[in-house]
Amino acid sequence: MPWLVLAFCAGAAAVHFLPVLPTQGGLVATAVAGMLVWPRWRVIAAMLFGLAWTAFSARQILADDWPCMRDREVIDLVGVVTAPATMRVGRVDFDFLASSSAGSGEPRQLRLSWYEADAVPLPGQQWRMTARLRCRSGFSNPGTPDRELNLLRQGLGATGYVVSGFRPMLLADRPWQYPVQRLRARIAADIAASQASYASAAVLQGLSVGVRGNVPDKLWEAFAATGIAHLMAISGMHVTGCALFALLLMRSAWQLRPGILQSRRIGVEMAVVVAVTAAYAMLAGASLPTLRTLVMVVIVAWQRVLRRATPVHLTLALAALLLVAADPLAVSSSGFWLSFVATAALLALIDAGPGWLGRLTAFLRAQAAILLLLTPVLAIAFGRLSLIAPLANAITVPVFSLVLLPVILLATMLAALSPGSASAIWEALAALLDSSWPWFIAAGRLEFATWWPVAQPIALVIAAGATRY
Repeated sequence: MPWLVLAFCAGAAAVHFLPVLPTQGGLVATAVAGMLVWPRWRVIAAMLFGLAWTAFSARQILADDWPCMRDREVIDLVGVVTAPATMRVGRVDFDFLASSSAGSGEPRQLRLSWYEADAVPLPGQQWRMTARLRCRSGFSNPGTPDRELNLLRQGLGATGYVVSGFRPMLLADRPWQYPVQRLRARIAADIAASQASYASAAVLQGLSVGVRGNVPDKLWEAFAATGIAHLMAISGMHVTGCALFALLLMRSAWQLRPGILQSRRIGVEMAVVVAVTAAYAMLAGASLPTLRTLVMVVIVAWQRVLRRATPVHLTLALAALLLVAADPLAVSSSGFWLSFVATAALLALIDAGPGWLGRLTAFLRAQAAILLLLTPVLAIAFGRLSLIAPLANAITVPVFSLVLLPVILLATMLAALSPGSASAIWEALAALLDSSWPWFIAAGRLEFATWWPVAQPIALVIAAGATRY
């Protein structure tokens, strides 16, 4: 099975190297070829299935694109805000689900910017606005994110900005339409309203409810240079931490009721873990990394309930098959691979031996696995390799896992139940973070902190240098 899953993922990844997507007839022919060779060459068949399924899904997503021939066209839109807005210098960014417009063929999912905004659009609010739309395009340079691919994975058909001189009009406010997103926006606003500094408040917003667009660029640069960006940018790690936190709480609770049968304990334990993890995944924005990790947590919990000792590689293969089948573009995301690292850590901790020594050994084994497996993924994702990452992770990962994350989860739960009830916790966490930022920034600026792989062929470099003379 692992080889078939790997072949399916390879076929899905191959779509990203095609100059153009196959036609509908080409997709049917590819699928038929896969069925014909399945009895004899199953690996090749799985690869063909992965290619056909991913290309078909990509065609469905591209059908909602704003055509580049209409780039910069001004259009009247009516729609609903679907996610918490991101506050940037001089503007507000928000996701918009268009329901009608003055033109035809408009995309449904948009990301709009409102410069010099006099209001912050909230999830569930219906607005009428005039915007200049841009087709989904962007540059893909070595060491930098692929903007166009990121927009494609998020299902955004276009970007744009509100045209000055046409003030947006709020038509209705329906908080029940997007209740979870509205709650996320409220918790993010609570953090911003506390006495926390802007930088620490932005990081806490990202760690609690997945609103990461407010983090300053200098902090992102420091996180990437020190190799700890996975703690701030990949919410799948946070979901895994939430699952582990719930698991440890349940196992501590069993000490008060030692008479409960072991079989019943496992069922209750896994049900609580899945419920808590699902709730936090939704509160964190239900992004693709969180949903991927949630799926893998469910698989692990189900195996525990069935009391099946399934090898780890088979568990991860099953999760990969389900995830790529549900989201064929997932293989192009670094979060997809980081989610598997998080699941490996979860498996290692669930099977920890008895006593504190067994748990400590399992924790150290999980951290070593995370460090080893994250290094190549982060190098590809950020275009660099942090040479001080082992030392930085050895310090930050235990602090994050054992101190920061549990307190953030507690504060998030309190803020969800009662607005403003966690202000003191946010301020204390911000004070702790404020004291650490100078160290991270200074470490990231060290000359030997980061190694940049060669991005261009040596012949091109020599030719570029020769042109100067």
